[in-house]
Amino acid sequence: MKKDDFLSNLMDFGCNIVDFEKDKDLNKLDQIKFAYSKTGVSTKYSILAKKNDFYLADVTVKLQNFVSNTTDALNQNDEVKIATLKVKESIVNLAEKNFIYDRFHNDPNISDEIALKIKGQWIENYFIGERGDNCFVILENESEAKGFLLTLIQRNEVVIDLIAVDTKFRKKGIATKLIKAMINYYRKKYSIYSVGTQISNIPSINLYEKCGFNIIEYGLIWHYFNTKKIK
Repeated sequence: MKKDDFLSNLMDFGCNIVDFEKDKDLNKLDQIKFAYSKTGVSTKYSILAKKNDFYLADVTVKLQNFVSNTTDALNQNDEVKIATLKVKESIVNLAEKNFIYDRFHNDPNISDEIALKIKGQWIENYFIGERGDNCFVILENESEAKGFLLTLIQRNEVVIDLIAVDTKFRKKGIATKLIKAMINYYRKKYSIYSVGTQISNIPSINLYEKCGFNIIEYGLIWHYFNTKKIK
């Protein structure tokens, strides 16, 4: 098992990542408070998870888009900027208030307060240089974010790591503008773009498919919560 320092710091107790393929000895689970594992849709690992008191926290989908560097560039949108420290507070606040589908919000063992903090710290880590490659943002004015998109570069692939639009600005094409501007930004160097979301998040799936993404795989996220351990 591997400790997840990011979640451990936010939850104030030890959180561990379990790899069902590599972690053969799961007897140590009784010594920890919280653990999670990400698997494919597998009967083998589903049975193993259930036998060790893991419960299904989320069903995910991965979508991917291929954009050749010879493809004509999309129309440039001057609304989309690279986020600066000036709008950090607005983006963090947006992240803390605009996620409802993720596995943390849907887990009854995790408080809404912690679930909100996770998303806020996630994007805040970009501004302190600990996560992400770029953060694209559309502003209402010089300091209020309508929406943002955080990217990660993994191997030779651009990953949409986190994306959110303020509820009062939704259904105005903000997310589409962010995605298209992001592809324009990277298109001369990268051709593969991917994103993961929850199978229950139909609006997001529809958005990505509209932007040229296709579902390529499904995944399962398992949570383990030991009510007997405090730390």
